[in-house]
Amino acid sequence: PDVTAVSTRRDGAGSDGELEGAAWSPTTVRILDGRGRPWSLEKNGFRLVEAPIDADLDLYDDAAVTGRYYGMCEALVAEQCPGATVRAFDHNVRCEEGKASGRKLKGGSNVQAPAGIVHGDYTAASAPRRLAQLSEAPKTNDALNKPPLDGVDATGRRFAFVNVWRPISEVKST
Repeated sequence: PDVTAVSTRRDGAGSDGELEGAAWSPTTVRILDGRGRPWSLEKNGFRLVEAPIDADLDLYDDAAVTGRYYGMCEALVAEQCPGATVRAFDHNVRCEEGKASGRKLKGGSNVQAPAGIVHGDYTAASAPRRLAQLSEAPKTNDALNKPPLDGVDATGRRFAFVNVWRPISEVKST
């Protein structure tokens, strides 16, 4: 298959469809613990940051996530990227057991399965399209009821999409 165009689509409930264009090749990789190492967004494209959240925040509740958690994520990314305009606009809750059991978030979206593959969320072509969409009226699967970039002129500016990943439950070292 042509692996230059690997993609998936989401349905109205937010569930990922099958991957199209993927060619599977089992590969053994060595996994290392990256905690305590000097990773940076500029050099490595990611950074590990200790940033606890409120214990009473229900990450299975869309209203709590968009109402409280998005602001926490925006503050965290702004702290790591001084001078940047930061807007949270999307989230996924991924849990193998939750997906298998058909669990839904408060708000109606389905719990997603872990991605299971190394992937990039955007390409050189799709990232500018997504940036433009963030100034448009929200679509069915959009988390917010107003455009995240409402009032922000992003035309011709450099931009980056930064993912914030957090475990929903405690991660135990082995």
